[in-house]
Amino acid sequence: MKNYLVLLMTLLIFSKIEAQRKIKYEINAGSAYLDLNNINLNRKFGYQAGIGVDIKLGHHFYLNGQLNYQRFRMDLNGLSRNELYYDFIEYKPKVNLSYLILPIAIKYNIPKTHITLLAGAQINYKISGNVEYPNGVKVDTAIIFYKTTYNWFGGIEYNIPIRNNRSIFINAKYYSSIGNGYNLNMSRHGYKSYGYLFTVGYRFYKYIINSTIEGRVNNQ
Repeated sequence: MKNYLVLLMTLLIFSKIEAQRKIKYEINAGSAYLDLNNINLNRKFGYQAGIGVDIKLGHHFYLNGQLNYQRFRMDLNGLSRNELYYDFIEYKPKVNLSYLILPIAIKYNIPKTHITLLAGAQINYKISGNVEYPNGVKVDTAIIFYKTTYNWFGGIEYNIPIRNNRSIFINAKYYSSIGNGYNLNMSRHGYKSYGYLFTVGYRFYKYIINSTIEGRVNNQ
C-alpha cells in the first residue's frame, strides 16, 4: 500500500509542476482479460472503469496516469501441474477479484496521425477476493493472490477528435507481471500473470494556471 501511495503522490507532483501546460482529463471503461500460467480458467474476462490525466512533456510526448477499478469473476478448473489444491479440479470453484490499479505510462503521438504508442508500469492493489465453492463456502484468496503486484505494459491508442477540444479514444494494452503475479505454494513457487485490456474513453482539455491568471488580470 505504501508503494501505491508513493506513486499516487508522484502523479500529483507531476500534475502541479506541469500545471502551466495543457492537461487532458479522461474517463475510461472497458473489458479486461486475465490469465495465469499453470492454472486452467474459464470466463477470464472482467471489466474496468477509471479516471486519468495526460500531461504534455514535450513535442509529441505525454505522461499519462490513471486510477482504475478492475473486477474479475472466473471459473477455476484446476492446476496444470496438479501441485496443489487438488479440490479445485473436483469442485471447480469461482474466483472473485477486485483491484485498484495505478498505471503510469509514457505516450508518443505519431506525427500527422491520431495514433499513440504507450509503455509503462503499474501497481495492482487487491482490495477484495475470495474462492467460492458450489456449496457456498468462501475461502480468502490471500494464499494464492498477492495483495500487491506489479506489471509492465505496452499498447496502442487511437484518438477520434470531436468538437471543443474533446476526443474519444480507443485503447488496447498487453500487460505482464513483474516478478511473480500470484503464489500457489506459499514460499516454494511463484507464477506469472498476463492479460489484455481494451477500453474506450472520453478526454477533454483544460488550462489550469493560465486560465486562473487570465481571470485575475481581467478582473483588475
